[in-house]
Amino acid sequence: MDKTIKAISEKAGINPEVVELAINIFLDHLEKEVIKNKEFQITNFGKFVLKKRKGINGRISKRGKTNIKPIDVIIPDFNKIKFIASKRLKEKINPRGNDSA
Repeated sequence: MDKTIKAISEKAGINPEVVELAINIFLDHLEKEVIKNKEFQITNFGKFVLKKRKGINGRISKRGKTNIKPIDVIIPDFNKIKFIASKRLKEKINPRGNDSA
């Protein structure tokens, strides 16, 4: 994050401590909004969506070189955050008209 803070500080002509404080406030706000509203959108960048993943039954089958039987495990439900890029960001990452592939 230090490179990001330095780059923003130099480009905007702002003290790095102020930039770091602003970024930390923004990230704290993003976390709270995703948890509260299940979604947080940044215009022209993308959105973060909170998804609930259903638990599954799993199995640990590779136990090294020992001769131990596989172990059945229960993986409980959990939340994960998914990022969905905006159309603008997708176009910047994959510009059209580039036939070099």
